[in-house]
Amino acid sequence: MKFLVDENVPQSLIQFLTYSGYDCLDIKSTQRRGLSDEGVIQWARTEDRIILTYDKDFLFPQEKTTGISCIVLRFPGLPPKEVIPYLSSVLEKIVSGDIQLPAVLSIDKDTLERVSFS
Repeated sequence: MKFLVDENVPQSLIQFLTYSGYDCLDIKSTQRRGLSDEGVIQWARTEDRIILTYDKDFLFPQEKTTGISCIVLRFPGLPPKEVIPYLSSVLEKIVSGDIQLPAVLSIDKDTLERVSFS
């Protein structure tokens, strides 16, 4: 899986993904810092990457996210190391085929919600 990691995702989560063998492109490490949500969506679509973000704006409007995959992390105040098990569980479900992509997914401590069936 290839990820386009939004600027609001902590480095420790990016390191977890990288160490787990995932291809991560961190927007913070590029010259595209400050890119609009629409720009991030287009970039993800062009490179066939899954957007990873804490930004709830990616949940709506859904027509903008048609055909792409996005994982919206909803863990306000939770340390990144405590987010890893939840993210890992979702990634396992994607790899196993239990979750089909493309999709926009919202995850928190209690819920994994498929917001759209892109």
